Amino acid sequence: MTATSKPVMFPSSSTPARRRYDVICRPLVITDPSRPLTAVKTGSFGCTTVNVRELKPVERYRLLRDAGSGIEPAMFWLG
Repeated sequence: MTATSKPVMFPSSSTPARRRYDVICRPLVITDPSRPLTAVKTGSFGCTTVNVRELKPVERYRLLRDAGSGIEPAMFWLG
């Protein structure tokens, strides 16, 4: 982790369920269920796509799935 990056924030029990994962810094979001191996990475220079197969284990903690009503962890969905 660099000095300028923020730590990944995990949900607390007091966070409403629908917004629970919105606090994760720099999330990687699978937006298209028909393409589960492609995620969108948002950064200060815009959005790029990344191949989920090339993610490091620590990056997979930030991997989420757009469920329409919000985002949810993709590790359970892909598993």
